[in-house]
Amino acid sequence: MKRTVEKVLAWLGILIQFVVIFLMAIAAPFLNDESYKSSLMRSVENQDIIRDNLTQTETSQLLDNISQLFIIALGTVIITTILALIFVLLINKLPKTVGIILVLLAIVTVFTLNLLTALLWLIAGIILLVRQPNKKSKSKKIHKK
Repeated sequence: MKRTVEKVLAWLGILIQFVVIFLMAIAAPFLNDESYKSSLMRSVENQDIIRDNLTQTETSQLLDNISQLFIIALGTVIITTILALIFVLLINKLPKTVGIILVLLAIVTVFTLNLLTALLWLIAGIILLVRQPNKKSKSKKIHKK
């Protein structure tokens, strides 16, 4: 079975992941830049809701936590993309296993807020799990033996 639809959906998700990795890699150095942090902190402190509820130290800690979460999300995006690349190459050999892996990767990808990739991988994984091989291809295999 060719599994063209599943491959296209999975590769589109991988392509989107590469774009996300590129954009995140561009943004990552700014999170550790002191001038950027101070300007961001000034703009955050100008917000009335935040100024009333957070001290300057808490705001600084909040920005540090956000930058750490960003780095964790970048690592997660890279790892899920590598795993997706590996398993997409195995779609024809292990369709059910790859389907399960794509569904799991879609769930992880939701936590990185890349919903489009998660949706593409979820659909591809479900199709891989549900779709049955053609009976003609099974009968051809039996006759060849």
